Parts: sequence; C-alpha cells; structure tokens
Amino acid sequence: MTNTEGSGRAWIGPVLIAMGASGLSQGFGRLTFAFVLPSMVPGLVGSFSAAGTLAAVNLAAYLVSVLAMISLSSRVEATRLLRLGLIFSVAGLVAAGVAPNYEMLVGSMILLGFGSGISWIACVPIVTAHAPMERRGVAFGVMHAGIGLSAVLIGLLAWFVQSLFGSDAWRPVWLIEAIIGIAILALVVGRLKPVGRQAPRVKAVSGSAEHTAHRFPRNLRWLFIGYGLFGVVHALYISFLISALRTDAGLSIGQSAQVYSVLGLLNVAGGVTLGRASDAVGRRAILVGSLVTMSACAFVIPSASDGVALISGATYGLLMSGFSTVVIAYIGDVLSQDQVAAKYSIITAAVGLGQMVGPPIGGALADATGTFRSTYMLASAVALVAAAAAAMLKSNTSSREGRGPNRPCGHRQR
Repeated sequence: MTNTEGSGRAWIGPVLIAMGASGLSQGFGRLTFAFVLPSMVPGLVGSFSAAGTLAAVNLAAYLVSVLAMISLSSRVEATRLLRLGLIFSVAGLVAAGVAPNYEMLVGSMILLGFGSGISWIACVPIVTAHAPMERRGVAFGVMHAGIGLSAVLIGLLAWFVQSLFGSDAWRPVWLIEAIIGIAILALVVGRLKPVGRQAPRVKAVSGSAEHTAHRFPRNLRWLFIGYGLFGVVHALYISFLISALRTDAGLSIGQSAQVYSVLGLLNVAGGVTLGRASDAVGRRAILVGSLVTMSACAFVIPSASDGVALISGATYGLLMSGFSTVVIAYIGDVLSQDQVAAKYSIITAAVGLGQMVGPPIGGALADATGTFRSTYMLASAVALVAAAAAAMLKSNTSSREGRGPNRPCGHRQR
C-alpha cells in the first residue's frame, strides 16, 4: 500500500522501522569503529595505518554497494533488499566481535560496508511509499535520526562495556550491537510489508515515459553537483575541526571536544527540524539556505572564540543531517518510488566521492601553509558553489501549498 492509499498515522510505524534500520546499518555499521579504535589498535589492529586501511575498506565497500543498487533497486523489491542489507550488517558486527586476526577484521568491514550501502538506499523508497507527501520531510528526518541516536547508543555501550571489562575491552560492543541488529532485522521481516510499484511520474512531462524513467533527470543533475560538493565541504569541516580549533583558534582540548559533542547532539534533531521546515517552505529554499549557512560555519572556524565555535558546531550539526534529509525528500517528491532508489544511489555516490576527495586536499593545504585557515576558506567557498547549484533546481513546495497528494512536486502538467 502506498502513502496515497493510507490514512491517519499509519505511516509512522514503517518509518520508525526504517529509522532502526538506518541506525543499524549506517550507525553501528559505520561509526562503531571510531569509538572502539583506541582499544583495538594496541592488539589486533596493530597501528593507525592499519586502522586507516580498515576504514578505507569499509567506505569502498559502501560505495560499491551503492553503485550496485543503481541496478538492483529497479529489479528487486525494496523490503527484500533491506533484509539483505541488514543480514550483511549483522554478519559484519558478529565477525568484528569474534575476529581472531586482522584479515577477518577486513572481511567484517567489507560486510558492514555492503550492509550500510544496501540498507540505506533501500530505506528511501520504503519511506517514500508509506509517508504522505506533506509529511515526507519529517519522515525522512525521522529515518535519518536513527544514525544520530545510534551514535549516542554506541558511546553509552562503549562506556558500559569498558566500565565492566576494562578500558581495552571492545569485542562486547560489536556483539551487543549484533544482538540489537537481530531484533531490528526481525522487525523488518515480521512487520514491514512489501511496497507496491507505481507508474513513473515522468509520464506527466514526457511523451516517452519508458525512456525518461531510465535516464538521469536533468533537474537532478544540479542536485548531483550540489550534493557532491556538499561531500567535500562536510569532509573538510569534520575531519579537521578539532585540529583547527586547537591550532588556529587557540581553544583547549576540552573546549574543542565540547564543540564536537554539541555538533553530534544537534545532528540527532537536524533531520526532523529541516525536514519539517522543507515541508512548509519548500525543498530548494532549505537546500540553498543550508549551504550558505554552512559556508559561514566554515568561514569562522580558524579565528573562532569559544562561543562562536560552539555556535558554528551546533549550527553545522543541525544542518549536516538536515541537508541530507531534504535531498532525499526532494528526490522522493519528483520521482516515483520505483525510481527513487536508483537515482538516489547515483547521488549518494557523488557525496561519497566528495568525502574521499576533501580530506587529502585539506590536509595538503594545511601542511603547505602551516595553518587550517586555507582549508576552511576552501570549505566555505565550495559551500557557496554548491548553493549556486542547488539554486538551479526546480522549486519544490509541499502538498499543503496547493498541490494534491498525488501530484508530484517539481513537475507541471501540460
């Protein structure tokens, strides 16, 4: 049953399940390693270089699975793909928890990368199918909040495990997450119904719907550019934040860590906040405004006082998850649920590539100049270019503002 056939609050249950799935795959699957890394390096991992290889393997597997979903998502029903992705994720968590050697850790990172990519892309058409258009921004915000909530839970689990078993304990963290993952997988299998297929919405604007449904819409090419540039901005801002605040802004380690903590806390609420705002005022306005604000957040970091740094971190934390939420909602508005996953896979690959390109460039600038000022000026400038790309998108407004629930945003009927 699609969102147009449902009523009331029936969409909330499936969206909450998608939130759990995103927390498992994107949160546990991609963030746990950073929390337990200090405990893993002295023993099984051996060095931070080897740890870097594990992180790179995880990201590479994620990107491979995202690219594979371009084809798979149009052939396999979304809930079946979600089950497959979560099986990969649970298997990866178990493998990481019991790994006797580095090679098995590499295998676990590959499984977790595959699981995160498949599950994340599969969640998008599921939410699109269940949430009514006028609630879709909020729905994707709730889905995205699963990542932030899982990050909080990982921190609590790491503290709990190490308080019981010592500061070098890390295996129980992975295994407890695997148990939680099995429960989420059981919910998906038992409670999440398959989503139906829709006729492509592009029939309203094209004489050849079949041809148009398989090409990348021109309107989304600007989103591809803007989201890819956002990946660069995000990688530059996050990767060097603590170092820039300490070396350039002169803040203490405690003050710098506080900024990072506030950023993470606001990240939990960002998806719902900006998603709701985009339901009210339109997706394009929120995308452009977010990128311009991100530019300001990056610009002030090298010379920020403690208060300014906190404002920058809090604002960026709110925007980083909210921006991605609105991107997904925009795609869900202009395409049918059968097209969403494939096109979102392409756009997700763009942001992944941006995140890979950003840190080496930012690090090289810092090494060459002896300061992070040029790194953050670059981030600020790239955010403005991304805002210009987002401004080229067709304007989207919610169905509350004059559009019936079945009429796709961003398209005009002839």
